[in-house]
Amino acid sequence: KIGNLIIQHEKVGTYSLPWIHDYYPYSQSQVGELIVQVLHDGTPYALIKVISLQLLNFGDITSEHTALDGPPVRDFNVWMDLHTKYWNSLLLSMGRKVEKDMPVIIEKFLCVFPTDNRVSND
Repeated sequence: KIGNLIIQHEKVGTYSLPWIHDYYPYSQSQVGELIVQVLHDGTPYALIKVISLQLLNFGDITSEHTALDGPPVRDFNVWMDLHTKYWNSLLLSMGRKVEKDMPVIIEKFLCVFPTDNRVSND
């Protein structure tokens, strides 16, 4: 489902935390980087290019930022609830939790391949 949203250019952004990159430095993207998207079984389905990175505090995220996500979670309140729960589950093992002044990286991307707007087996 997410794969189709990426290929259809409905989802054009993702979000990450520098705190997590401190533990997993390989997970940090760079502008211009090409990233292969894969299905759960490891089958590649898309190639995306990182076009911008923006660093801001969690408390400064607006509906303009959440609009980059897929349609099911674009609504500001839905996005905040989903990401707060998800990030708290990841941060627990690091002795941290979601905070208003927590840094967030907003990664805008462009799907450069394929161009047929479909993902099978997703």
